[in-house]
Amino acid sequence: MVSIYNPLGRAPEPVQPVVDMSFSNTMLRRTSVFSAQFFCIFLLLLSGACEITPAYVENSDVDDAFARGNYKTVCVGLSMDNEAVRRYATTRLLAVDDPIARECVCEHITRNGHWDPAVAEGLKGSDRDDMVGCLAELLDQPDVRDREELVVALSRTAAPVARERLAKVAAEPGDPSTRARAIRTLTGTGDPEKLSLLIDLLRSGDAPVLRAAAAAALVGQKEPRATAALEAAFHDDADGSVRIAALLTLRRLHAENARELTCKAMLEDPDPQVRKEAISALRGTKSKKSIACLRDRALTEESEPQVREELLEVIKSSPRQEAADILCDAIPFWLRHYAKEDLPENLPGTNIVVAQNDRDWKNSYECFAKAYAKRSGYSCYGKQHIAYWFKEVGGKAFIPRCPKPGEAGSGKGPSGPTEIVF
Repeated sequence: MVSIYNPLGRAPEPVQPVVDMSFSNTMLRRTSVFSAQFFCIFLLLLSGACEITPAYVENSDVDDAFARGNYKTVCVGLSMDNEAVRRYATTRLLAVDDPIARECVCEHITRNGHWDPAVAEGLKGSDRDDMVGCLAELLDQPDVRDREELVVALSRTAAPVARERLAKVAAEPGDPSTRARAIRTLTGTGDPEKLSLLIDLLRSGDAPVLRAAAAAALVGQKEPRATAALEAAFHDDADGSVRIAALLTLRRLHAENARELTCKAMLEDPDPQVRKEAISALRGTKSKKSIACLRDRALTEESEPQVREELLEVIKSSPRQEAADILCDAIPFWLRHYAKEDLPENLPGTNIVVAQNDRDWKNSYECFAKAYAKRSGYSCYGKQHIAYWFKEVGGKAFIPRCPKPGEAGSGKGPSGPTEIVF
């Protein structure tokens, strides 16, 4: 209280001091906030019990927060623009049993209305149904973007919930490509119901890509019903991709008749891609029976260049001399059937002479001499070709001069070219 001098002699009136209460309240609030912050920092320094969540983190910050048990800070990593940080933070949260980890991953499983590939990549190999399940649930959305890629992402996890959801995708009507992806995730299944699903899809899938995927997924299934379904598909399916998928699976299962079916496919299948794949399956073979199949194939005319090229490469790949001998013995046949209109070096998949020299050059002189001796049945181009190569390995030969391909006189007979001595 303040006393004021009064010149009239009256008793002074007490005056109350004026206090700015708004200023006082503001200072009180600030003091309280600062005190709380200092107290929190004090506790943080002592025991890490108080977590101040930052707005930005990097991988090193994620590691530091994980070590301290500050899982809310780890969770911040899932909201970063950097995909590597989001992926890494996800992998860290996989090791956390606290419910906050599951909540964080499920909250950030989508980003900007689309499932986040970085978080999905972070879940790779995880068997946690509680987290992977949130990703699997997105398959229930009919308009989910990149559905096929989502199936792939789920297939890379080890969570049971993902396997069950993918089996559902495989069985339900939908995009064949996406379903085929889901079917392939069932490879090696030990579940009888899923095995039955694969067999049913192989027998009656409405698209070849589904039947082929089912055939490939039966690898490892040695039950008689699986083998029977594969053999039926090899013999009866109208699509070549399904037939070859069934054959390759039978080979991987070491089916008793797999070699016989392979020979049949390379010789008789109407689809050149099936013939090529069947030949390719024998790459590097040491089996006498398989080499005998390759000999039959080499001495049977083939119209497709890609099949002939694969045949030459596969024969060359075998370490057995019996395989190398095929290249030698088949030269006359190839020159008669394939070198009719041009030189073999200009015709894809016909240059068996070079293939023999690459594979077994030590015997090339003898091989080329025998082929040259049988030249009477060759076209001018065949004669020219073998004569040139016989001379290259030290032989003596007449090399005919042939017209350009397509010109008159390129074949045999009176109008053909004359031979000249080099």
